[in-house]
Amino acid sequence: MKKLEALSIVVPFFNEEENIEATVRTIREVFDARVERYEMVLVNDGSRDRTGALADGLAKSDPRVRVVHHPKNLGYGSAILSGFNAARHELIFYTDGDLQFDLKEFDRLVPLLAANDIATGYRGNRRDPWYRRLNAWTYNMVVRILFGVKVTDLDCAFKIYRKAMFEKIHPTSTGIFICGDILIQATKLGMTIGEVEVTHYPRTKGTPTAGNPFVILMAMYELSKFCAGHLFRRPHGHQSASAVKR
Repeated sequence: MKKLEALSIVVPFFNEEENIEATVRTIREVFDARVERYEMVLVNDGSRDRTGALADGLAKSDPRVRVVHHPKNLGYGSAILSGFNAARHELIFYTDGDLQFDLKEFDRLVPLLAANDIATGYRGNRRDPWYRRLNAWTYNMVVRILFGVKVTDLDCAFKIYRKAMFEKIHPTSTGIFICGDILIQATKLGMTIGEVEVTHYPRTKGTPTAGNPFVILMAMYELSKFCAGHLFRRPHGHQSASAVKR
């Protein structure tokens, strides 16, 4: 595969001191062979462990690493958006810093960009506890029914966006509803979304926060708030996007 010219890689972190160095090392190993120029935007979302200090150390030793610090935990959505705002390149790849994805499968996303505005993975064999899979299935079905977003796995943290999209899309979510927020708005604007199956691994280090009951309640609150503000306001002259599965 021909090397991409430039790429911003956005990775949010919250209390991931056990994973951050391995994540950055893996990014280097994978993307040195795939991209001519890339940057890593590490977003430390108010971590209470050594994540922030480790991120700063990585930035000192590698000019391709840039760090965005939140003084306190602002939420997953806020971390993602801070990373997108800081990104310098037109193509933005984002993933989580918990090492649950095979970054070499980035190669599966790139071909989708030829015919789509967004490229996203979906976890074919999601290696999360049953209750997280149930929550995700319910959430995906609600968004699919209400907004016609034909995407298999809304929250899969393995996506490529185009920075220019965010001149038209203005997400407001501060939590895990961020992916739904972006994809719903993209669908309403007629943007196309290509998707492909990617491998998912169980988390081996660190503690996930998405299964926290408070986080789930906040996601439901954000979805309800979004519905109240957007459900009956569809822009004129646009067709709903459809996901193209590969």
